[in-house]
Amino acid sequence: MATQWLLLTETKTMSDLDKALYYLNNATNVNGCFICHIKPAPHGYCQTTGGRRIHRLVYQELKGNIGELFVLHRCDNRNCINPKHLFLGTQKDNMEDMASHQPKEGPGDPGSAIPGIEAFQDPSTNPKLAPIFRTINFQL
Repeated sequence: MATQWLLLTETKTMSDLDKALYYLNNATNVNGCFICHIKPAPHGYCQTTGGRRIHRLVYQELKGNIGELFVLHRCDNRNCINPKHLFLGTQKDNMEDMASHQPKEGPGDPGSAIPGIEAFQDPSTNPKLAPIFRTINFQL
């Protein structure tokens, strides 16, 4: 049987502001970057179980409407959700920003500024983390 982990942050009705505050309260401060506790998706960004990128959610709820713009990172860390590190830009701004420098990446985890963070963020690699990340273990 395969072991599955279920993230409980979105199993009850929460407002978007509550979700943003939850992610911020559970982030780890690393040199001013608030590293989201959710394991990044393959594209390198942390996202909700509904597929919404968490840095966009945090910006929208704490700074205001995004519209059709991109949310860029001053710190160049895709996992950072510190509102002070986020700013709006156009697609052109995003392309120029990406071309001007290489994203910080750790081994095996695109966008991670902390080498090996994928093991820290994945409760399945350390069941003692499950209560911290509000996950439950169940068998299929």
